[in-house]
Amino acid sequence: MKKLLLPLALLAAFSANAQDDSAKSNAYAGFSMSVLNYDSDVLADDVNVGAVIGTLGYQINDNFNIEARYGVDLGGDAIEFRDVDSDTELTVDSVMGLYAIGRLPNSTLFTPYGVLGFSKTKVDVKGTFEGAEVDVDDNESGLSYGLGVEIMPNEKDRVYLEYMVLSDEDDVEATGISMGFTFGF
Repeated sequence: MKKLLLPLALLAAFSANAQDDSAKSNAYAGFSMSVLNYDSDVLADDVNVGAVIGTLGYQINDNFNIEARYGVDLGGDAIEFRDVDSDTELTVDSVMGLYAIGRLPNSTLFTPYGVLGFSKTKVDVKGTFEGAEVDVDDNESGLSYGLGVEIMPNEKDRVYLEYMVLSDEDDVEATGISMGFTFGF
């Protein structure tokens, strides 16, 4: 009888521990305020647009997360083309992406991390271009990457500052700098 009690006690202890871990959720949500920058050789100056971006993520382990992000424009910016008379504005209809995030393990207050994934940005250009009315929708998509640093005030929440290259194709570079917050469930 004693030989049966020890394995049953160990099984019960491991089962209780497994239930505690499975009840713990690694999911999180958050938002960031971002400045998105569009640069092209045909533009006289960069175009900067403010955006709010929502985040849903899952922490696989202490050093690896996956995230989905979706954002919208907070207001467009005027576009000035080189050597062309125009009165146009660029607005961001949406910016979305799926990313893998890898953290560098350390024991300091600040944790650096890298981001790698895929982004898609939909923009709208409206106004006049050399006297003609224009309304052009454009999609930029591709490989995205970035670097950031975060502070974790507790085990579930984080505050971060991040720089991302959202797209660098078709002679247009789309980048963003964000400050955000996520909270665990």
